[in-house]
Amino acid sequence: MIRLTGAEKRELRKIKRQRTTRADWAERARIILLADRDRTTIEETAKRLECGRDKVLFWRQRFLEGRTAKIPVAERLHDRPRSGRPRGFSPEQRETVALATLARYQAPPPEPRRAAWRRWGPSRGPSFAPVAWLSARAEIWPTS
Repeated sequence: MIRLTGAEKRELRKIKRQRTTRADWAERARIILLADRDRTTIEETAKRLECGRDKVLFWRQRFLEGRTAKIPVAERLHDRPRSGRPRGFSPEQRETVALATLARYQAPPPEPRRAAWRRWGPSRGPSFAPVAWLSARAEIWPTS
């Protein structure tokens, strides 16, 4: 059971109603508001919000952990950073991919074609995903 304070209720209702709030944060706010003073069971909340029982349990627990750690209400609804190495490329890697792509392909096609990316990718260096991602950011497209 979660007993929300008046300030927590106001903040969660505000988050739930704002048009600029991300949908996942609004859903998490609804999960917590429905848990207040055992208004609904976990199963009822999951059914009402059309989500899984595990999700309801997870966000109720996360909210209580955040309260214990004195984390502001809005931040308790945010995702935590993912584990592992962050996705990213150094400026040198970006330059290398851009120069290699420019050297091979001069004119951009009307729209990018996946087949062209596949032919260019793994057999000639780095894997498809980072090459496509970096090239798209630089607006460089393979021609065939």
